[in-house]
Amino acid sequence: MARSMSNRSTAKRFISALNNVAERTYNNIFQFHQLRQIAKELNIQVADFENFIGSLNDQGYLLKKGPKVYQLQTMHHHHHH
Repeated sequence: MARSMSNRSTAKRFISALNNVAERTYNNIFQFHQLRQIAKELNIQVADFENFIGSLNDQGYLLKKGPKVYQLQTMHHHHHH
């Protein structure tokens, strides 16, 4: 159960990338395969990707909407014009 700091900055990097995509596409719903693709583009290496997403879900960054479907929670983005 090593929840390292590096894992935390990885999560931050991943979430900010998701925020960028959500802002660009006006869509905050992500399929699991999209999440995996984005992580790959960011060169994010996690031992267990499902577990990584699960921990983001636990922390409230992602909300599981259905099988393999997650909604990005953009609550830490208070500058909406």
